[in-house]
Parts: sequence; C-alpha cells; structure tokens
Amino acid sequence: MRLPIHASLRSLLERYIDAVRAVSGDLPVTDADPANPSPCEVGSADGDEVVTWRPARREIAPDFRPLEAALGAPLHEDLQVWFGAWWCIPFEAQLGGETFVLSLIGSPGDWDRARESLLRHAAAQVAQGEDLTVPVAALYDGRYIAVHNRTGEVILDGPRREPLRLAPSLAAWIDRLTPVPL
Repeated sequence: MRLPIHASLRSLLERYIDAVRAVSGDLPVTDADPANPSPCEVGSADGDEVVTWRPARREIAPDFRPLEAALGAPLHEDLQVWFGAWWCIPFEAQLGGETFVLSLIGSPGDWDRARESLLRHAAAQVAQGEDLTVPVAALYDGRYIAVHNRTGEVILDGPRREPLRLAPSLAAWIDRLTPVPL
C-alpha cells in the first residue's frame, strides 16, 4: 500500500530539483566525498572536488529492525519512507519564515551516522520521560522538526521548549514546504 508520504516526498524532491534548475540551469552540486560516495552522484567530481547530484530512489529500503529493537518500538511508517525511500543529499527548505535543513540520507555512511544520532536522541528522551520523537529537520538556532513516533504528528521542538504541533502528518508538513535552491 502506498502511503501519502510517498507522493509528498517525491513531489518535494522534484520541486527542489526544479528550483535549483531555475536558478542555476543545472542539477545541484555538493562536495565530493570519496570515502563516503553517494548513490545520488551524477558523474565524477570536477577539479574542485564538486559533484553534481540528484535524488535517487532506493532499490532496497534499509532494515529498520535493529533500530526498532534498540528504540524498543516500531519506527512510524512515515519515518520509514522518509529515511528509506530515497537517497538524497540534505537541503534547505522554508515554512512560515523559518529556514531549516532536511535530515535526508545521502549515502550508507550517512544512514549509519543518522541511526546513531537517533539512538542518542531516543536515549535522552527516555531519560527525561518524554515520548519518542524522531528529528527530520534542524533549524539554525538549536530547534528541530520531529515526528512523534506513535502518532505521526509533526512538531517543532528544542531544548527547554514546549513542543508546538505543526502538522497532523509528515506528508501534510512536506506538502507545505518551499525548497531553497543553493
């Protein structure tokens, strides 16, 4: 069964590529990392060690069972799509005057680091007696956008702040985003 998140995420990625092409006439670029190549890379790095990229559909989704076992809960299905449907270099987006970086997975090495970060985040929440949320974007002031793992609601959260509900689902939040071409 295809969830609304599939179409919303694909649309966001297409809107980002369209926005970059409107500004630069080409695909986005990123610094090449030979130690951590991305399936998103198109061609080889140039002389400045910059490589062109575009989102790439993942042929095989990651196995979330080890993460779920460590979390002690199944990962919300919207989050499984967010982290598992596409390879994509993180990029900026805006909503309501706020700019943030989307926590997307650009390579297997990125997934390893993201998984460890999610486990640290979950451990801190458990220690504080909070419900499990999973960050999907970071603002530049320490706040973050997260998905409530049980309900799927999207919230704005951060240190010493009361969570603010932004959307009933990840798909509903994504549909409102404006990609920022770099």
